[in-house]
Formats: sequence, C-alpha cells, structure tokens
Amino acid sequence: MPSIAKKSQEEPSFTRQEALRTGAFWLLCALGFLTNAVGTALLLNHFSIMQTAGIGRSDALHVLVLYAGVQVVVTLCTGALLDRFEPRRLVPVAMLMLAAATVLPALGGGVTASWLYALLLGGAYGSQQAIGAAGYAQYFGRDHLGAIRGTSFVFGIGGAAFGPLPFSASIDLTGSYTAALLCSTVLCLMCGTASFIVGSPVEHRRT
Repeated sequence: MPSIAKKSQEEPSFTRQEALRTGAFWLLCALGFLTNAVGTALLLNHFSIMQTAGIGRSDALHVLVLYAGVQVVVTLCTGALLDRFEPRRLVPVAMLMLAAATVLPALGGGVTASWLYALLLGGAYGSQQAIGAAGYAQYFGRDHLGAIRGTSFVFGIGGAAFGPLPFSASIDLTGSYTAALLCSTVLCLMCGTASFIVGSPVEHRRT
C-alpha cells in the first residue's frame, strides 16, 4: 500500500522592514486603527449618542451589556473562521459591521435600532480582535512578531487617542454627531474594499 506524502507548510518569516512593505500589514493596521478610533469615540460618547437617538439612560446601559456579550461570542466565532479563511478575507465583515454601527445613530433611533447597534459594534470589535491576533502571525511568522506587533500597536493606540477628536469637533461645530458618524462609515467601507485589492504577502514573496 503506497504511503501518502504530506506536504509540510513552511512558516513565513518576515522582518519588520519586510512586513512594512506589504499591503497586508497596512490593511491590518488600518483595521486596528479604525476599530479603535471609531469604537473608542462611540463608547466615550455612548450616552450622548444614545440620547440624540432617543434612547434613555437605562436602555443605553443595557446596550453596553449586550455589546460586551456579543464581543465575546464573535471573537470566539471569528477565531474558528480564521482556521479556514485568510485574515484579509474577513476584514470586510468586520468593517461592514462597524460601518453599519456608525450609520445607525445618524439615520434614526429607537430601542430596536439601539439593540442592532450593540450587536454590530460588538461584532466589529470582536472580529477585529481575532483577525489582528491571528493575522500578523499567519502572514509574517513568529520570528520577528514582537517587532511587527509593536509597530502595529502604535496605530491601534493612535486610533484610540485620535478617534474621539472628530466626534468632539462635530458636536461643537454642528450640534450633532452626524458628520463624524457618516465620515466614519465611509472610512470603514473604504478599508473593507481595500481588502479585495491587497494580496497575500506569502504568495507575493513566492512569485
């Protein structure tokens, strides 16, 4: 009986400089930046945004509870999906959920919309966490992962620091969050679209 040969898959090994020259690195950084920027802004202004959408403080607290629960569940589910799909293939899902979460408060309100908002925001955060955790290691290997992840964290932290500023400017200049919410929606859709253009760095290196 002939033996079946198993092809071993060699783990990639990118240095930080090599990773910086790939589209996949910047796609993952953009995903982390936008999720932290928009997510932090939404959470910091949560009660104010909910109030403008006609949601009372009590219901707004329930929205936060649902958001946290959904985030945990989606993180686990996305982790399972990453065993079957490339990280860049799941970026549009995360960005579409975040885009929908940002546009909801701008278009309307009500309890139903607030629950949907919590589901989408929790889903976006949970999926991004799983994609970021697996994506860098899968694309660039573990040899220089510390240096690569250290650089990517700069963008995540920068997003969390910068994100609330446009929302603050929007409420100060226009009296509402609509401008910041709609701009965030557009940026998320642009990032999701970019994932269809960016190729795998491992496949690019082999060619």
